[in-house]
Amino acid sequence: MNRLMASLPADARELLEKDLRVVRLKKGDVLYQNDQPVTHVFFPHGGLVSLVVPMQSGETVEVSLIGREGLVCSGVVLDIQDAIDQATVEVGAAASRISTASFIRAYRSHDKLRTILNRHHAMFIAEGRQLTACNAVHTATARLCRWLANAQDQSGMDDLEITQEFLARMVGVARSTINQFCGVLHAEGIIDTGRGHIRILQPEALRSRACECYGILRKHFAKLFPDWPGDV
Repeated sequence: MNRLMASLPADARELLEKDLRVVRLKKGDVLYQNDQPVTHVFFPHGGLVSLVVPMQSGETVEVSLIGREGLVCSGVVLDIQDAIDQATVEVGAAASRISTASFIRAYRSHDKLRTILNRHHAMFIAEGRQLTACNAVHTATARLCRWLANAQDQSGMDDLEITQEFLARMVGVARSTINQFCGVLHAEGIIDTGRGHIRILQPEALRSRACECYGILRKHFAKLFPDWPGDV
């Protein structure tokens, strides 16, 4: 189950659940596109959804990674009719889907639901600011470890079906550089790499190698969601 959904009071959860439908998100699915109307909001139960900003060159730049700790396109409650980024499924999983109209009605009618979703927006803003600073000052190795640690948190998975080419795009370095970094982490027994997947063997060692941004964002998260549930 989505952990953000599990954190809601029972009556707020019931308000959403009457309009929710469980769907399967497959790798490569585009949940919405830049400048296109947003028709649904998604609460992933796991997996990974990458929010990216497309450039005129055809390249994309990741701005956030969403999994079981968040929801995809919560910004519709801010009266944003068309998407300002693109959401692509990178690791498939089940998700709860609700129409934009039903989601907005629930948001406007329940105070506690509105408070929790507003805190989610605040976390999203904090993440964007932190990662802007991170990309400017931290090494690619530390950013890679931060990304993998966050991916494990969001997906709830130790074995991630992602390629090194994809990681290179997310971290913003050449594929050969990612291959070198992954080789070092593999040699130290922190991760295991195979064709199209990376398995995290030593989560704490990985987090110790991540840049400070990982810990800072987790502290922000704990403050905003003090009653966050455990694994569900």
